[in-house]
Amino acid sequence: MGYRASATKGSRKGGSSASAKHAYHQREGGYASGLEGKREDLVAFGSGNLPDWTGGNPALFWDATDSYERANGSLFKDLQLNLPAELTLEQNRQIIEAYAHRMFSAERLPYSWAIHVETNATDLNHHAHLMVSERMTDDIQRTAATHFKRHDRAKPEAGGALKTRTLKPKSWLMEARAAWAEAVNTGLVAAGYAPRFDHRSKEDQREAAFLRGDLRRVAELSTLTQVHEGPRIAGMRRRVEAGERTLASLPDYAQEIIQGNDAIREQNAAFLSLLESLDDSQVAELLAEELIERLHTEALVLDVVFEAHTEALVLDVVFEAHTEALVLDAVFEAHTEALVLDAVFEAHTEALVLDAVFEAHRPAAKLKAALVSIDTLQNPPAPPPEVAVADGLRTAYDAAKANLDLAKETEKKAKQAAERWREENKIKSVFGLSRTVDAAAEAAKKARIDLEKAVEKSRNAYRDAPERQVAMAWEQSNKAAVAELESLQAQLPALQKVADEAQANAYPYEVLAVIEEQAEQLEQLNSAKIASDLLRQAKAAADAGDGRILVRLRGLGHEALERAEVQLIERGKALIDDARRDLRRASGLIENHLTWCPYDEREPLLALRRELERELDLLRQTLPAPAEALQLRESAAQRLGQVEGWRESQDAAKAERLRDRQQRPDADPAPEHDPSPSRQGPRLG
Repeated sequence: MGYRASATKGSRKGGSSASAKHAYHQREGGYASGLEGKREDLVAFGSGNLPDWTGGNPALFWDATDSYERANGSLFKDLQLNLPAELTLEQNRQIIEAYAHRMFSAERLPYSWAIHVETNATDLNHHAHLMVSERMTDDIQRTAATHFKRHDRAKPEAGGALKTRTLKPKSWLMEARAAWAEAVNTGLVAAGYAPRFDHRSKEDQREAAFLRGDLRRVAELSTLTQVHEGPRIAGMRRRVEAGERTLASLPDYAQEIIQGNDAIREQNAAFLSLLESLDDSQVAELLAEELIERLHTEALVLDVVFEAHTEALVLDVVFEAHTEALVLDAVFEAHTEALVLDAVFEAHTEALVLDAVFEAHRPAAKLKAALVSIDTLQNPPAPPPEVAVADGLRTAYDAAKANLDLAKETEKKAKQAAERWREENKIKSVFGLSRTVDAAAEAAKKARIDLEKAVEKSRNAYRDAPERQVAMAWEQSNKAAVAELESLQAQLPALQKVADEAQANAYPYEVLAVIEEQAEQLEQLNSAKIASDLLRQAKAAADAGDGRILVRLRGLGHEALERAEVQLIERGKALIDDARRDLRRASGLIENHLTWCPYDEREPLLALRRELERELDLLRQTLPAPAEALQLRESAAQRLGQVEGWRESQDAAKAERLRDRQQRPDADPAPEHDPSPSRQGPRLG
């Protein structure tokens, strides 16, 4: 295979894992097998510049990198390097070790490498993987955790290992590619082969061959470039060539790439075969068109140079005229200096304005920092598992003490019971018949002694448990966090006030715009006088740039809005209560009349009562806006007036009939049903 040297960066943000990458290089764990079965291409591996705490084990170093490197830090750089297939494994090992020593030993950067050789492939794919860390190894003894901490320049032993910046510039990759080509060519020459690795692009190599007149090399570099197949498509190609799959069974994109590369290989092989049969003159004839085009381009360049020379002569003449104008320039320079001073003054003025703006934003920054700290403290991390273990041991200790207290009380009661029995049964006691009570007292004593031992054992287990120290430290840290949270919460109102006043001082008319909106809302809530006074004072404060007064007025406006809204709600409630009272009174009048009215009058009265009940249900379910509540109150009053007017007309008609009956005692009694409109119930409106 040809020259290849590329690099990739591994970071936690990009989803990389240093330990997984190392396992892939070493064909370990889940990377021991692939789609084609067990991977057996690892032939050599090594490492260098590892810190002492690794014991020379690169896997331990890369595991610790995943565990302790900062979240936004770089984990590793991974170099993929092609090796010449014509060299032996030992020769390629010497090349990779010499290259790693040259690139990383000056800064003692930890690295590990592995050589893979795919012996069953059609195109021998000998390549190496080289991982390197940015953390420089020094002579300070550290643990794995402290090795990856932030470096402390004042006290290096208190911080982590220093990170190099050599690997960050893009120019480093070009240097690494050039160094790899030089290292491989050195190995090829030492083994008796011609150097053939070149880190430059194909176009750059071709241009260099043109410049030195090597037309045959120019022609050799004119071959077509294949599409890089990558490990996935390369694996598909191997399975097709081994007869395990057919080309037609591969995905379309893989067929297209493999067939295209095969065609390019055949075409390039035919071209190079043809090139070997041509002499130098025929090679020159083959490149004749390009040579003519390049000569034409060079001629155009010479034309440009000639024109530039002509322009230079013209510029000489212009320069002489310009020299004569320098006298006038001296006068102009004095004016220019004055303009520069004006510009400096304006810049200074702008700087003063920016300083004022910065001072206005500083309290807001303090407030934001306090809010962020409060949010962090209100969401503390979960306690370590050692806390739960220590709590369990403490609970067991407390339970044992409680059981001991109960046993002591039981023992005391057993002794008292035995003494009472002996006092009450002195004769039986003389004849030794107190064995039962004595046994009970002895059993209680033995239980107490056993529990004392259990309490001692539980106390020692809790006292000597390493988890107790962790739990105590966590509790102290938690108490400190709670104290800090309470302190910040106590400072928050003052910080908010200072930030609001500073913001208002810097941008008074923005606060004035808020107060104007408040005044407009107050006018809509029937508080026009309060709105007028508030707006008048706010305009005066904004013109004076008094942020403190503006903040106070904004707070007063907010309070006034709240009071006005509460008053409107209360007024709406009162109106609804009045409407409910009127509707209930009207319904009561109808209910009273239903107890004695004739049957033909009941239907309209019942319909009216149902309508009143629907309106009452509506008022029970919702609390409408004040304007709607006023309309409902007026409607209820009209309903009540309608029913009361109808009731008065009924009473008047009844009184009239009574007078007629008194004046004509011999007349026939009035019929049970009076068809007059007044007897038909109130009209529904």
